[in-house]
Amino acid sequence: MSLLLWVTTQIFWAGRAFGAVARSETGYSHPCEHVAAIFDAVNYGDGSPDLLSPEVAYECLNSVPVVQGDAAALINGLRGYLEMQSTLDYLAAPTTGWLFPPVDILDTLDQIGQKVMNNEYSSEYDLQVDLHTMSLLGKDDHLMTKGPIMKALTFHRFPTITYLVSLSEDGIEYPSVYLFGDRYEFDDDGQLRVRTGGDYSAITKINGLDVQEFLQTESLTGTSQDPDALYNGLLYPYGFFGSPEFYPGTDTNLTFQNGSIRAYQNYFDWGPNNFSDIVDGETMYNMFYQTVDLSDESDDSGESAQAKRKVKRQSPVPAVISDDAGAFTGYWGGDLPDDVAVLTITSFSPDDDGGSDVNSQEILQEILASAKENGKDHLIIDLRTNGGGSVRLCLETMVQLFPDTPPDTKSSLRANGAQKALVDYFSEQTDIAQDANPNTGLDEEEIYAEYWNSPWAYQTVMSPSVKSFDSADQFYGPYREGPGYFTSYFQENYTNNEYSMIDHSDLNITQADPRAERPFAAENIIILTDGYCASACSIFVEHLKNEFRVMSIVVGGRPQSGPMQTIGGVRGSRLFSYDFLAYLVEAYTEQITANPKSADAQFEDWNLGPAERFGTGLRVNGFNAYRMGEPHNIPLHFAYEAADCRIWYTPEMIADDTALWNRVAELAFSDRDGNVIDSPYCVEGSTKHPTSISGGVRQGDLGPQTPPKSAFPQYTGWILNGTSLTQKNLGRAHGFGPGVLEGGGYSDDDDSGSKGGSDKDDAVVIDPVALQNFKDMCSESITEEQWFVKLMCLSMQ
Repeated sequence: MSLLLWVTTQIFWAGRAFGAVARSETGYSHPCEHVAAIFDAVNYGDGSPDLLSPEVAYECLNSVPVVQGDAAALINGLRGYLEMQSTLDYLAAPTTGWLFPPVDILDTLDQIGQKVMNNEYSSEYDLQVDLHTMSLLGKDDHLMTKGPIMKALTFHRFPTITYLVSLSEDGIEYPSVYLFGDRYEFDDDGQLRVRTGGDYSAITKINGLDVQEFLQTESLTGTSQDPDALYNGLLYPYGFFGSPEFYPGTDTNLTFQNGSIRAYQNYFDWGPNNFSDIVDGETMYNMFYQTVDLSDESDDSGESAQAKRKVKRQSPVPAVISDDAGAFTGYWGGDLPDDVAVLTITSFSPDDDGGSDVNSQEILQEILASAKENGKDHLIIDLRTNGGGSVRLCLETMVQLFPDTPPDTKSSLRANGAQKALVDYFSEQTDIAQDANPNTGLDEEEIYAEYWNSPWAYQTVMSPSVKSFDSADQFYGPYREGPGYFTSYFQENYTNNEYSMIDHSDLNITQADPRAERPFAAENIIILTDGYCASACSIFVEHLKNEFRVMSIVVGGRPQSGPMQTIGGVRGSRLFSYDFLAYLVEAYTEQITANPKSADAQFEDWNLGPAERFGTGLRVNGFNAYRMGEPHNIPLHFAYEAADCRIWYTPEMIADDTALWNRVAELAFSDRDGNVIDSPYCVEGSTKHPTSISGGVRQGDLGPQTPPKSAFPQYTGWILNGTSLTQKNLGRAHGFGPGVLEGGGYSDDDDSGSKGGSDKDDAVVIDPVALQNFKDMCSESITEEQWFVKLMCLSMQ
């Protein structure tokens, strides 16, 4: 039994007080031995053991030794995997629309490697904390370097405070933060309802810090690229506050507006791991670092890992139609306006919850047809908690809403020696399959080759203007774009359902018909998100906004004025999970074995070696995504785009989705004049930002990439305890930040699908004053708890 489950069932639901736990007089010779004893007591003992303090678990983790040879091999092996991360160049020299500081991931990896060589790590856990933090600095739900020791024991806050909730009493005043249980309860039928007449008070401090400083700082351990989305992730319904990424200390103390203070003890969990034979740090190392971790839930779906922790929606309006997974659900009737239907899409990965892409496709058709038959001509698309999933399913959803328009996308791969070898290898394999039976047309062997070889085989993809590539060299390039080099822009041939790209869905995308009637006019559709839209969800919203001019409303975020982004999660268009990366390693190895000249020295250690032990904790974003027609070819992940209105949750909206949907319907369909929503319920300054439709952004344009000051992290952003360094004095140069590579021109690939640009290696532009200020800060004493400071110092040295 998981200790997390045991704690929840034995204490939280039973309503018992969380008792004291022995902390020092344990009677055990080693903290890991104590962990094992608790594990055995919970799983095999007769009685209820004392709960183990997280401090003892933390001591156990810190006792895991560093084996220098293994650690050095790990660092060397990780480099090849990270080279496949599509955003590396832009992270080091970001656009002006990026809300976080520059970070050179590969340089940070080198700095960590140097610390390994200098014997500066006291434990394997410290090393893996640095590696995990390195990936968090990339602010990308698809990027992860989280080692097995990090997942061996995890930390949690007491279940009573797992969920915090941010509420505005009237929907206009700024919200305050409350304990979820202080504001809500379940009735006899299990339905959530607002507590009435209860004694509640807002939280003002957490562990002695102002509640906003604590939450906004802790949110930076998340992976979203927007601070408001990060903030929402700590709160209901996600509740990441309850499961901090790093050791949170022994207790969490809450101070309330009425002056009361409540103390809650934190605890740890061992998840699915068996600790019976663990006696010390060395046995921990042998168990959790010498074996491959492939036991976690698969990340192949491409759904944001942060978005997978969700709770069931609360809506007194009965669902009219829902798919098997509850991912696609249609609502109308009840207290909703007579002409409004609601389509909730909580995920584009229904197979994670017992459904399938095909079932969701069929149910979506039924929802839209039935809504029209029942006289609904306005549609709310609720995408809250949608962390992505199948790209094909999201494009199918777009086609069903706009059946007269075929889907299109624009992506690229980061160019490097391994990518070139893979393009040559998979293109050759596809040629072989096509030549095997040249007179049979598209036979099974060709379909299989195209199924597995896309997008590296140039024959399997097309340019954004739906033209074929002539050769592997034309497809690969490489072509200069901003601060780096990339392949040609490409997209899948969506008119041929034999081509399935990496998600390999069984779904056949509905073919667009120019004569088809749209079920809803674009101006009668509104998108609702909480900023956590990511991955495939971002592709869906991108189509609806840029191609069809569908407006959006967001809910929640930090309690401040100003706009918030509709899409706060990763905007890259493809996750490369560990097992897929391993497939690429094998293909690369075959290619360089057959053609040694195609080997790249940077990938000498790219193999199924030490990095394999990270298993599902190792993944990257493979594709950059771009806006069709956007002249500067800025990856969407680095573009700032505000929603058309931001609103606050009221107490009723959490307990009843209908209250939220009615507010959205009022704003979008009654208080809207043209493309402008005029209502006191729109947060001050949250409408008419020039990157939004209400602000006049044109189709094919991103608008001015100058986010408002309120959009940036307010507590000196990425650094845990703050410094004087700000986003402003880091500087920007020519729109590509410090380290800009000048002279790289752009050319639209409407005709050839390729890019143009200078090959000139230009000088790096860095603000010397800002750099020296940062180095001065790094030379000061930095505590162990200031892990973000440590990693930023490494990355900026």
